[in-house]
Amino acid sequence: MKLLYSLISTLRHILYKKPDRVLNWIEVPSANILSNYHHIQSLQPDMSIFPVVKSNAYGHGLKQIVEILNQTNAQMIAVDSFLEYQTVRRYSSKHILLLGETLHENYNLFDAQKTSFCIWNISTLEHLISLHKPFRIHLFLNTGMNREGIQERELAQFLDILQGTKITLEWVCSHLADWDNLDMTDTNRQIAVFKKLYAKIVSKWFQPEYRHIQASTWILKIQDSFFNAVRPGIILYGYNPLSVEDDFYKNGMLLKPALDLYSTITAIQEIHSWEWVGYNLTNRVDTSRRIASIPCGYTEWLDRRLSNNFTLTEWDSEIAIAGKVCMNISMYDTTNLDMKIWDQLHLISSDVAHTQSINNIAKKIQTISYEVLVKLSPTIRRIIK
Repeated sequence: MKLLYSLISTLRHILYKKPDRVLNWIEVPSANILSNYHHIQSLQPDMSIFPVVKSNAYGHGLKQIVEILNQTNAQMIAVDSFLEYQTVRRYSSKHILLLGETLHENYNLFDAQKTSFCIWNISTLEHLISLHKPFRIHLFLNTGMNREGIQERELAQFLDILQGTKITLEWVCSHLADWDNLDMTDTNRQIAVFKKLYAKIVSKWFQPEYRHIQASTWILKIQDSFFNAVRPGIILYGYNPLSVEDDFYKNGMLLKPALDLYSTITAIQEIHSWEWVGYNLTNRVDTSRRIASIPCGYTEWLDRRLSNNFTLTEWDSEIAIAGKVCMNISMYDTTNLDMKIWDQLHLISSDVAHTQSINNIAKKIQTISYEVLVKLSPTIRRIIK
């Protein structure tokens, strides 16, 4: 019966044809991703690069980014979950690092030859040992972020449990808490804690191959030969996490954002003076207006905080959001434009100077670029350009 269901599923996959055109789509220029990767390499030439593709590759599309990264010399791709592992395993032959935890019953489903695991729970370590497989692990140290990780008082117990098992301790890692602060005091304190704990690991005759604590900001700011691998996240996708006041901001100026979002006008309403637009009557027009609607709302991505509060630049004109952003629809004042049903709107631009760049949108709703990106719905088609 299972075989029959499998055959039916395979046939459905073969026979199912995606529509050539869709109403909402994201374009990901592969040249920009590759350019960012090579820029990271130039900044840290002696480091192994472990690109981070968690959260649907920061909204860019996990499958699409993995296929682009197949063109690089990246030794390992970092994911956060078992589901992400399954996608990367399907579309890439590269080694995979699982950054996050997963249920114990899932560990038996991983390819032990192709996967490494970040470990900070003794129960997980003991479970891996019980499976009698040659797993490779990264001990994740808590150096001061206090979110996850092995505390100093626990380290000796972890190392004692590891002795004489099939588990190989090949890496040691951690994560920085205050990486974007101009004051490096706390970051330097975390680095010192890492080095102290690493010395304790080595004193127990372990020889980890890689030591990594460096995410995107570190790559732009710090050179430290003690560490030999980096985990680029947001900078892989073209966004500089440093403030312009930071002396190292210039190191991210060559990064190229790699995402454009488009939608399609599906309705146009001609409304008269003193009529309302949208839910709760929050937008009342004082003259006759021409309102265009697109099938992109907060389900797809568009934050409700942009309701009556954001202006796109399109066709060399400004187009303001009119009324509240709805679940699957948003409305725009196109009075001064001859836009028609089926015309396109450019909702997110990869041009950093553009009104609707990710950074400008993030500033508008008082958040960070990360949040804006990862909220892009996985149901929106991603197209590699």
